[in-house]
Amino acid sequence: MIKRMLSFLANSIFNLAMLVLLVHFITSVTGQFFETGKNVANDLAIEIPDKEITITVEQGSTVGDIAEILEDEEMIQSALFFRLECLLKGNNPVFDEGEVTLKTAMSTNEMIYALLEKPVYSNDVAITIREGYTVKDIAMYLESQEIVSAEEFIKACNEATFDFGFIDEIPIRENRLEGYLFPDTYYVAENTSAEAIVNKMLVRFEEIYSSYEDQARKQGITMDEVITIASIIEKEIKVGAERPLAAQVIYNRLEKEQRLEMCSTILYVLDKRKDRLYEADLQVESPYNTYINAGLPVGPISNPGEACIKAALNPAEGNLLYFVVKDEETGEHEFTVTYDDFLAAKERYNQKF
Repeated sequence: MIKRMLSFLANSIFNLAMLVLLVHFITSVTGQFFETGKNVANDLAIEIPDKEITITVEQGSTVGDIAEILEDEEMIQSALFFRLECLLKGNNPVFDEGEVTLKTAMSTNEMIYALLEKPVYSNDVAITIREGYTVKDIAMYLESQEIVSAEEFIKACNEATFDFGFIDEIPIRENRLEGYLFPDTYYVAENTSAEAIVNKMLVRFEEIYSSYEDQARKQGITMDEVITIASIIEKEIKVGAERPLAAQVIYNRLEKEQRLEMCSTILYVLDKRKDRLYEADLQVESPYNTYINAGLPVGPISNPGEACIKAALNPAEGNLLYFVVKDEETGEHEFTVTYDDFLAAKERYNQKF
């Protein structure tokens, strides 16, 4: 505690001194000092051989703390120049706890960004899980990237045990983790197990949803209901401004006990891409089929991003009950209150073909 207070005091004094220096630099030196310091720093950096280390960052560490570690590890020649450049460029954050891998080839900015974002600069592979991917989509993607096989990933989702409290709130069902594998870019080491990848996605989900759980609780909506609604919005809507409108339609239909009749739920059951659904498709027996079953499907039909989670909890106000595609290229929809208006909008769309 005393060490942290002394560190904070030292950094405060240093920052004040640097600010005074910065004012002097702006008013009288007009760039010469910074260029000279930058050139000296670059000259020093040239003498440092290529090196890579992983440092452990303590919670609340400052730029000064990091600079001292880097100088001790001979990653930089001058902690002073590192701190000065960070201050002059506006990079003076406080860091979270964690391990970060850095290279001498990185610029000061790259080091700071690595410390802030915790990406791994080594042989790790970046995988990008897109919003709206299903468990099967993710599995196939990981297999195509030669990370893990699709079979291994799906098995991990269905059979592995993960230590997260929110999982207890998910009803027991097939594809139980559908909806909870948060779409994002992840860095995974070679030979990472399927369980470890799933765990990363669940960690990220917990981080994101924690910002919304109080709101959901106050609104009397369960986590699974929120994610299920968000997953439908994710699959139905492409235009961001339309998400709260789609949420409005869903809630209004639920309140009126009117079947949702969302095509995305049928496509999830069929597990195939189809440009057109036929009457036989709409009658497929499944607890996910919102054409024949009232209420929400039995669970999420995709893994939604944060924007759709937010929309699911913040529907626009109004009496909208229907929507139909208006422009296939842009993904825009026309929203209506009455069924007759919906039919008219649908006819306008069909006349384009």
